[in-house]
Amino acid sequence: MEDDPTSTRTRDEEALKALADELLELEGDRDLQRVIVESFETAPNPEAYSNERSGAVRDLEAVSKTIEDKKHQKRRLERRIQAARTAERHSARDAAFGEDSNMWEARNRWGAGMWFFCSKVIFFGAPKILMLLHSRAVRVSALVSKLFK
Repeated sequence: MEDDPTSTRTRDEEALKALADELLELEGDRDLQRVIVESFETAPNPEAYSNERSGAVRDLEAVSKTIEDKKHQKRRLERRIQAARTAERHSARDAAFGEDSNMWEARNRWGAGMWFFCSKVIFFGAPKILMLLHSRAVRVSALVSKLFK
């Protein structure tokens, strides 16, 4: 079942805000872990705290990795929101100019000639085009009959 595009975009924007908040918290945790690692390095007897320091370094690396993952997730979400906005902008532009995606699909599938023909049928109306095609068909059939006599 398809979601409504506006609700999907709203949900994506809310997820983006939640990710931004989560990133702020994680960056605060990373700063705290850096302070802890630096305090173990500058302790009066750093060898006595080597186990605690290695644990703090592991925690710092884990937080840094989580931040990178969240930033990557945020970039993907931003690209998806931007793609949805671009699609909406293109559909609004196409509607303003009287084109739709089916016309573009037809142009891609059949080439510009068929698209040109379809646009002329729409612009001039079917009766005029049919008369034009009939007159050309009569001329072609007359030409063919002269060739084979």
